[in-house]
Amino acid sequence: MRLRKVVLGVAGAALAVLGMLPAASAATAAPVSRTAQVKAGMGTTAIDVGVIGNAVVDVFRKYNESNQYKSFINDMLANVDQAAEYRYNVVVIFMGYGFDRNISEGKIQGGPEANNRPMYRSGTVKGYTYGVFIFDSGDFNAANYFDYDTWMGQRGNFTAATRWQDMFGMWGSTLSFKSRTNNVGTAIRSDIPGKCVDVAGGRFEQGNSVQNYECNGTISQRWSLRGDGSIQLTGTSLCLDAWGGVGDKTRLWGCNGSNAQRWYFDPGTRAFKHEGLCLDVPNGSTANSVQLQVWTCNQTASQKWSF
Repeated sequence: MRLRKVVLGVAGAALAVLGMLPAASAATAAPVSRTAQVKAGMGTTAIDVGVIGNAVVDVFRKYNESNQYKSFINDMLANVDQAAEYRYNVVVIFMGYGFDRNISEGKIQGGPEANNRPMYRSGTVKGYTYGVFIFDSGDFNAANYFDYDTWMGQRGNFTAATRWQDMFGMWGSTLSFKSRTNNVGTAIRSDIPGKCVDVAGGRFEQGNSVQNYECNGTISQRWSLRGDGSIQLTGTSLCLDAWGGVGDKTRLWGCNGSNAQRWYFDPGTRAFKHEGLCLDVPNGSTANSVQLQVWTCNQTASQKWSF
């Protein structure tokens, strides 16, 4: 996931250097309703809040003796996102400045807790306290961070970051998120019977492969065709990506508007064209889990798609 840099103010940096950070606390798990009714793209189903909470605690436990902070954040994002069935935005952030105010002041709304409230859990890694926020939408204030890639990460329908400076000269950013559950998207069906464009293993991670797989109506097969020519995995900031060489494989990558993510759907041939090549099922395979590629356009069933 490509993350934007946010700079820590001078006072915050001094506190970090001097070790004057907030006292560490154990991973918390406040009593919550075991399930929450959430509106998904294809109906209303129950999510077990306890499963999400357990995922948070498990990752904190795993990394509590580790110095690999960035690995911790990525692991936490991946596990919580999966536990929440990819329906919510997730932010993991170093809790140096009380970012739980994003919930108490209503900056973020909706979530898996009872009465559709955002979910918040915290814990420590090597004495440093991190917060985990799971919510539907809103503007998350992330102030005074000196190394965004190390101390913060996000997953979901992230739309923009706005830089600001407060009255004390401290810098921060407001990260804006739209709801993931309102973006239904569409399946992209292959002319190879019963197959759809699919995210391998349901892992919404940068670099993960995109494949042909049995159509199943899951969110791993929901795509949004955007005006800039990109094909976005609905409810995420990831797009279908491939280099321009014959035989190059498709993958998920952070949406960036580059040529590697520009696809033109030709309604005459029903092909997705990409820098003179076409989206293709290798050798016309009818098997599941075949990673897609770009190939010389040939108007075969391997290159015909509908949505």
